[in-house]
Amino acid sequence: FVLVRAGKHGTYHAVFAGAAIALAYLTRVDGILILGAAAIFLVMERQGWFRTVRTLGLILAGFLLVAGPWWLRNYAVMGGILPGNWLQAVLITDYNEIFSYDRAITLQTFLAQGWERILSLRLQVAGELLAHIGESVVWLPFVLVGAIQARHSRLFRGAGIYLVVLFLAMSIVFPFPATHNSFRHSYAALMPFGYAAMVAGVVATARWLSQGLRRQVGAVWRGEALTMGLGLLVLLVFGILTGQIIAQDPLKGNREQYTWYRQ
Repeated sequence: FVLVRAGKHGTYHAVFAGAAIALAYLTRVDGILILGAAAIFLVMERQGWFRTVRTLGLILAGFLLVAGPWWLRNYAVMGGILPGNWLQAVLITDYNEIFSYDRAITLQTFLAQGWERILSLRLQVAGELLAHIGESVVWLPFVLVGAIQARHSRLFRGAGIYLVVLFLAMSIVFPFPATHNSFRHSYAALMPFGYAAMVAGVVATARWLSQGLRRQVGAVWRGEALTMGLGLLVLLVFGILTGQIIAQDPLKGNREQYTWYRQ
């Protein structure tokens, strides 16, 4: 997103941004979602439609420059830019259908399950993904405080846009892969932003606590209170995280699947 923003003022930055997105896509196919996040990011910058469209065109050119040869190779070898029928991941009605190579998966079979199941399933998956975010980030309150502190940072804004795009794509378009670690793997790319926001949130909370303490014991304790508060909060977060890891059963909820793998 640093390159995307710089691309408004320089051709090479936008092309390099597209190339970087292509590398993310070649690493994981859902990395292509960053293209959508970059488009939303540029629109929110409000730099005029001409400059926005120009930058998006350059980003797309950089993307095709890197991903294009791989697509051409796939088309020459397999008759398509992606291996297999990639639309099956959108139209499947059960996760195991991904491995049913002899079964016809079409729009008709997708709609045959009924709109009630289609919508209820996606709402259920959205809830599970939100729960995963809350569980994976034990220090979520501090992350939210830090995100508020960094609300004017364009880098954090881009990460937030990508999180929303990823969440919507996984919960609506790819609900079954999302519940089998696809969301977890893609979401991991945002963890560095979460860690940075957590640190900022801990510091901001410690400062707020120290200000309250200063009113009681005087300004001379301001620095000591800040240090003490920061240290205690970090220890609290670390203790909660460590305790959950120690108490966690790695096979919880997956014993039947684990037995099936062993067999």
